[in-house]
Amino acid sequence: MKSQCPYSLLPRAKQKKEKEKKKEEKKKKKKKKKKKKKKKKKKKKKKKQKMIMVKKIIN
Repeated sequence: MKSQCPYSLLPRAKQKKEKEKKKEEKKKKKKKKKKKKKKKKKKKKKKKQKMIMVKKIIN
């Protein structure tokens, strides 16, 4: 609501606007990253399974 007021030149209002913009940008980036992360997670799981197998062999 404050971002619509005429006192948008006040530092607090500017900071809020910038924060909102950054949050929106982060959300957009996160949505793009999530698709990539899912592929990476699968690879990590395979590595963890290999580590567990190696530990079992050592024990």
